Amino acid sequence: TALLCLLLVRGLRRLLESWQGAGFRILGQEISIDVISLLNLAPVLHAVQQMDDLSWTLVVLLVVVNSLLAGLVFLLMAYVLGGVYNLIARLTGGLEVELKEADAPRDSKR
Repeated sequence: TALLCLLLVRGLRRLLESWQGAGFRILGQEISIDVISLLNLAPVLHAVQQMDDLSWTLVVLLVVVNSLLAGLVFLLMAYVLGGVYNLIARLTGGLEVELKEADAPRDSKR
């Protein structure tokens, strides 16, 4: 997922930077429009550029955060499922295990 985020940030940067020089031609005249200024997206472009410049640091950070979140989700699921299991065991009487003493082992050298 971290590499996917990196690719999305790079794609968004290229898209926004291409909007700075947007324009069209009418009757031989080039009319340029800065869509970034027109839509007031300069802060967004600046933030995306900073994230893209820190790309590998961002990837490592996203991997660490993703691992921590996945561990937390696993912990919460185990806690909830353990509680559900104990609730069902309390309602149904649970499991009973009977142990009996094993016979003495036979000597294999005879």
